[in-house]
Amino acid sequence: AETEGFTCNVSTKSSDVLVGEAWWRFLGDMRFTVGRLGGASIADPRGRLAQRVMQLQMRDPLITHDEIARRLKTDLLPQGDFSAISPRLFECAAMGVCQVLEEAHYVDGFEPWRDYLPLASDLSNTAEVFEAMRDWDRCEEIAASAENVLIRSGRHSYRQFVKRFMDVCTGHDVDAGGKPVVLDVDE
Repeated sequence: AETEGFTCNVSTKSSDVLVGEAWWRFLGDMRFTVGRLGGASIADPRGRLAQRVMQLQMRDPLITHDEIARRLKTDLLPQGDFSAISPRLFECAAMGVCQVLEEAHYVDGFEPWRDYLPLASDLSNTAEVFEAMRDWDRCEEIAASAENVLIRSGRHSYRQFVKRFMDVCTGHDVDAGGKPVVLDVDE
């Protein structure tokens, strides 16, 4: 990004982590942020498997995914999608920051090129993303759209989360009226 004329403020040092007011001040000074899906793993809660993968890749940079899986016997691990979105997705939207995100499904209704600038996982579209970043009017529209989808719509609020949870637990739309359901601990 710097070679394309953008000012970058990126660090991987734990001493540079910003929290609280410092994070909000920093974010308020940004036009763009870069992000991707995060997640957790019930199969590797302490990161030991990830460490083994890195060791194998350092020993053999051309090692295939299938060979890593065979050596680490990953077929014996629990399977599933453990990806997660970061609260930073919402914080950036609330602050009007245009997000450059690895193209993925983050939340329903949050679309590439409308709500964020999609960056290919292999970085093959960086020229296209940099070109879009130079069009500040378009980027402001993208940031405003993200704010509408993620913040102003209310669809991703704690209130809606609790409502969806209660709808599932009770088997009906709790906002549609009817008798409140009281769960008995002994049942």
